[in-house]
Amino acid sequence: MDYCQLGDLLSFTAGVNPTRIEKQNQESLQFYDHASFESDLYQKSFVLGNDEFNETSLSLVAGDVVISSPSRLAAIVGADNEGKLLTLNFIKVNIKGRLDKFYFLYLFNQSRDVQRQKERELQGTGTSMRIPVKSLERIRIPLPPIEEQKKIGQAYQQLLLLQTQLRKYSQLLEATVQTSLEQILRSQ
Repeated sequence: MDYCQLGDLLSFTAGVNPTRIEKQNQESLQFYDHASFESDLYQKSFVLGNDEFNETSLSLVAGDVVISSPSRLAAIVGADNEGKLLTLNFIKVNIKGRLDKFYFLYLFNQSRDVQRQKERELQGTGTSMRIPVKSLERIRIPLPPIEEQKKIGQAYQQLLLLQTQLRKYSQLLEATVQTSLEQILRSQ
């Protein structure tokens, strides 16, 4: 199997400081933040959009792939976050064609080999450990034929959807138990 560096398969667009953008533009802008990323990470369905990308655009489109620098995870931007501007804590991934989006998500979020490479490249101290864009470009990944990537990507997509459903079920179960326990306490 071939191995390639991420820099050969995609490019990265780093976010900008929101205070600089706000000073330049007087209009109200919506920024992509941690809550936006969490909603994309645990979305109920995925919008893939078209594969055309604008490397210089900081405005997100549904289907874009985004990396959270603090959590070192990747997610696909959902329709709810379309049009938001990329901030410092996020990096947009521009896939050039030989890589399936969900296969990339699987490797970046789950692959032990990629996790080890990301850990080696961490810079900073304490809670502000990040991976610089140049280091991301050097990460080596296995590159099977696109058909195999799509199979792996589809399996990972199903896993993400199942995890989202289980998370929602867990929240509902917790709320139900909490309500029941409160009713028991009130009745005594």
